[in-house]
Amino acid sequence: SLYLAAGRFAPAEAQMDALVALRPHELPVRLGLANLYVEAGNPVAARNVLETAVKVFPEDDHAELALADFMAASRSPAEGTQILRGYLAQKPDDDDLRFGLAVLEQRAGSPAEAIATYQEIVRRDGAGGKALAARERIAAIDASQGQYQAALRTVKEVLAVSPTDEDALVLSADIALRQHDPATAIQDLRAVLRDEPDSLPLERLLTRAYEAKGDMALAETTLRSAMSAHATDVPTRLDLATLLAQTRRPDQSASLLQATARQAPDDPRPLIALARLDAGRGDTGDALEAYDAASKLAPSAAQLTVEAATFEEKAGHVGEAVGRYQALYESASASAAAHQLAANNLAMLLVTYRKDRASLQRARELTAGFASSPVTSLLDTYGWVRYRCADYATALPVLQHAAAEAPQSKIIRFHLGMTELSL
Repeated sequence: SLYLAAGRFAPAEAQMDALVALRPHELPVRLGLANLYVEAGNPVAARNVLETAVKVFPEDDHAELALADFMAASRSPAEGTQILRGYLAQKPDDDDLRFGLAVLEQRAGSPAEAIATYQEIVRRDGAGGKALAARERIAAIDASQGQYQAALRTVKEVLAVSPTDEDALVLSADIALRQHDPATAIQDLRAVLRDEPDSLPLERLLTRAYEAKGDMALAETTLRSAMSAHATDVPTRLDLATLLAQTRRPDQSASLLQATARQAPDDPRPLIALARLDAGRGDTGDALEAYDAASKLAPSAAQLTVEAATFEEKAGHVGEAVGRYQALYESASASAAAHQLAANNLAMLLVTYRKDRASLQRARELTAGFASSPVTSLLDTYGWVRYRCADYATALPVLQHAAAEAPQSKIIRFHLGMTELSL
């Protein structure tokens, strides 16, 4: 609703409550109310709505699947799968629930369990639509694990039943690309595009195949055709800009990225690509301008901060690099991982370029929690900061532990050696 678009959750909630009262037997209305609570940051209310929906619509799988998916996303994938297993125990012949369970198992990082569940659907459904979809999922999992021959055998089983199955042909093409066989990929993708001539994902994948084959002219023609039909699609425009840069037309690439940034003013991706392009050709001023503009749109994007700060450091702008990491560290919207990354990199900048007491103390404070980290790079930072602060006795055991955990790391061995020489 307009209320929701404006971030006014209270009137939006009142509106949805009224709809539920008017149409109590329509599940989509209740799911919409649950989604509103999720967007408003009220997971308890969202869960209550979904649990009520399950009670009101006991025979509708969509309610049970929605609750399980919500629990998997808001709590843990294990809780979501546990809920679905409970429903499946009550409805052992329900393959829609079984398929949903396999999806959650896959999302939970349990591919073996997911494959077993998909195989049970295949056993039960034979050559039916659910069995075909399950086979495609099995093939996709095998392909993701590098088991290409197993994946292709399953794809052939699908195509034997449904020769024009789009998902199977696309997966076959993707495997061919991974196996450096662009000719086969092109053949499969052209077959699919005969039935889906305006499919943007297929056209972009076909472009990748042409590029892998070295046919940059056909790759460009395909991308321009896709962009003509989907003029506002940012990824397609970014793909074309990348191709232009690869074929030594950086000015055309920059012009396209600038036009895309104007067309999608709230999307940081064109600006990030433009910053990388400018940085790659040594255009410091334009690169930093693009990084700054992108940072305003995505202030808590850790990778963007790292790129911009690294570029600043290489350009000799250490103070600006410090400022970027400081801003990320202080950002309330940044994730815990982003805060940790900012603390690590900020501390290393401080002890590398500054020797004053305040900077060294700030570096110690930023890394105070790294001493017991399971991440060797953080252990190394903790030890090196203590070394730079002349606290060699504290640095030594932590660096020894880091070196034992990562014996191949030359930088950690260097830091350890410097510390040992100072004692």
